[in-house]
Amino acid sequence: MINKMDLYCATFVSGGQEIIERQLKKKPKDRFKIVEVLDGMVVFETDYTPHELRQMRFLTNIFVILNGLYFKEDMSFENLFKRFINDGVHNKAHVKTLLGKHRETFKIVVSENNQTIGFDRVYLQKAETVVEKDLGMKLSVREPQRELWFMRRNKIRVEKSDIAGAGKEEVDEEWNAAVAKAMADKNNSSKNKTSEPEQTAMGEILEPENKNIRLICALRLTQLSEDKKFHRAGELSPEIAELLILESNPTPKDIILDPFCGYGGILKERVHFNAYRKAIGVDSHERAIEGIHKELNRQINTRKNIQLIFGDFFDQDEKVIPKSSITKIITDPPWTSFRGKSVFKDHAFENNQIDYSEMLKKFEFVLMKGGKAVVLIVGDKEEFENILFNFQKTMKLDRVSHILVSGKKAGIYTISRL
Repeated sequence: MINKMDLYCATFVSGGQEIIERQLKKKPKDRFKIVEVLDGMVVFETDYTPHELRQMRFLTNIFVILNGLYFKEDMSFENLFKRFINDGVHNKAHVKTLLGKHRETFKIVVSENNQTIGFDRVYLQKAETVVEKDLGMKLSVREPQRELWFMRRNKIRVEKSDIAGAGKEEVDEEWNAAVAKAMADKNNSSKNKTSEPEQTAMGEILEPENKNIRLICALRLTQLSEDKKFHRAGELSPEIAELLILESNPTPKDIILDPFCGYGGILKERVHFNAYRKAIGVDSHERAIEGIHKELNRQINTRKNIQLIFGDFFDQDEKVIPKSSITKIITDPPWTSFRGKSVFKDHAFENNQIDYSEMLKKFEFVLMKGGKAVVLIVGDKEEFENILFNFQKTMKLDRVSHILVSGKKAGIYTISRL
């Protein structure tokens, strides 16, 4: 018997779709079904509770789709608002159950491909009235507990990286063909008819000829307060740390190393949520190492075999980290300064730039054959790829996921030790 599943969407780090799709496809098919993957968003049907969905830490925010609104390419935000204002919340009983008995506050957000935009106040006020009436929520623009999002999201542009290390990027030919067809269809449609695009019922997924753009109306289930957790300068968000960890294919036999662990964003995420054999973190900032030690003792006091090393990774000899002793390296090499002070060591870095050749030599030494390194490179991807090409006899680039970190172009590189 197939459980009743409701329609949701969730955001993730833009560019991480391949990693996330692989993870979501492991979910039981009778409980979780991927409908579509958009730019920085996945649409899915599930009977999971919001609590169960929040355990998927690679998702940044979770939304319940209020009306299941999917439109053809020429649908406008104005028409989306009109439909919502006229029809109200189709699945209000389900949404009220998700929200609970407490009367929560809300505001409306309009988003165009990951960027919030302004919109006609007349439509906003009418939509606000619908939410207050149908869901019993109270408007609070300044300090809302929830947000109702009207979103336009594009289909994904596929970036391809030259595995040989040339660092070339190109837009998928399929994307170009789809865009050209969409423009032709739109022009022909405007000549032949003026009627509004078709709307789907709740839970039905419209499959228009052009699949490039989607308009969605959804209520954010993750609380705004959840975004206000303190992250130190240079510390990765849990979502990005989780992407790196998932890409490493974690197993209970792993001996994990983060050679630039900083305040331990990757290390804490890995040892807290997955079994492992041993975990090692190295950093040249004593306060950072002390901070990780305190947090691990407080939050993960039942976990053993965690070794924290204060010092420069490049200075660690074979007695500290033996040759071929590591199965997985998961790391975010330093790429910025902290409070105006460089985080780089003179012999390993130059002009605030890590020496990738020296780093890969050290990886080559400590990784056992068949081991993996998952490395987040921010900004200077082409240089890293060119240097990695020089190690092709001992290290193989398996794949690259192109993402954004703090507005900067970045890549998650998965490398095998040959």
